Amino acid sequence: MKERSFSDKDKQILLKRYHRSRLALSRFCFEESISQSRFRNWLKESGSAQGLEGSFVPLRLVELDGQWFPLVIG
Repeated sequence: MKERSFSDKDKQILLKRYHRSRLALSRFCFEESISQSRFRNWLKESGSAQGLEGSFVPLRLVELDGQWFPLVIG
């Protein structure tokens, strides 16, 4: 996997998107009884997740400072 460096502005934008989508992702994990590690593995394989209202929510995993963050695309 090719590494990409992020500027401080990029990190702020990505973290803002991550925090906005984090609650929905936590609820999805809870409602579907999926463990966090299993969910992360599934995200890496599929790159997407089913939304809470049944709509399709595309996700992308982004690495910032050694941590992986699931971000909703769009």
